[in-house]
Amino acid sequence: MGQIIQNLLMFYALMEYSSDSIVFKEYFRDEKGGFTGGQFVSVSNEKARHYGLTAAQMKGKTDRDLLPPKEAAKSLCDDLWVMTNRRAIRDIRETITHPDGKSVSVSVTKFPWFDQGGDIFGVICVARDISRRVEAEQQSDQLSEFMVRDLFKPLAALGRRMEKLESSAENDRIKKEFSRILAKLKQKVGSS
Repeated sequence: MGQIIQNLLMFYALMEYSSDSIVFKEYFRDEKGGFTGGQFVSVSNEKARHYGLTAAQMKGKTDRDLLPPKEAAKSLCDDLWVMTNRRAIRDIRETITHPDGKSVSVSVTKFPWFDQGGDIFGVICVARDISRRVEAEQQSDQLSEFMVRDLFKPLAALGRRMEKLESSAENDRIKKEFSRILAKLKQKVGSS
């Protein structure tokens, strides 16, 4: 199998089966040296599925055709930055609104698409759904808040009362054990 055919088959597999939304956007230089265009040249099946279209139906569309105005403007701004600076942006967290109104948290990476001569041809965008990760982080934050509010503060108050206990072998052992537990809890809360 020739290298070109092998590369095409790998590209096809990526666009067909990836769970990421992948978009190749084509831009052109205008008379003022800026960029114009942004039409989709190729999109992954996952990207098309989000909009209820096929990959073929997505060709020629732009972010303005699919996203709410604010999100489309942000995407264009990011594209222009990538092309102007000839550098990638990686793992930018954004919220994307799908046509059904569902908001999805995504991690977006965009990088320049160069032609064979090294000139900017467009932008390649990969967006990964991180909604579950964001939800887990929020739950972790809520758990930490609960631990501080409903566990740690009452235990700290109890600890202050224990300090006032008379000294005896049994009370000293209880104080020491309580201090160890409280220190461990502080460490857990501090690291989350």
